[in-house]
Amino acid sequence: MNNYRPEDLFSIYIAGDGSKTCSSPLSDFSIRLTVPKKTGTFSGNDTYILVNDPGDPSGQNGSLFSSEQTIITISSITGDKVSGQVNVKWPEQNIDFKGHFEAYYCK
Repeated sequence: MNNYRPEDLFSIYIAGDGSKTCSSPLSDFSIRLTVPKKTGTFSGNDTYILVNDPGDPSGQNGSLFSSEQTIITISSITGDKVSGQVNVKWPEQNIDFKGHFEAYYCK
């Protein structure tokens, strides 16, 4: 991530349901993906993933990591949203999930 300026990165917040909005507290989101703000496929030091500790309702504790096994693809960037796919793997912490996402920009 040292190769990027903060303004060149997306922080994509993911929740277990679609009811979360830009006004929802960050603790309501269980995963944060940080990836370059451009289309492409990224892994390793081009990504950071924060997974909240499900046992901490405050959302203050969790695991922040980067993994060569994690792949985030940004397939579309429009004026109001970003979409793509994620395949996160961190075997040492038993973290393994994948899926598609569509996230709207919060101002």
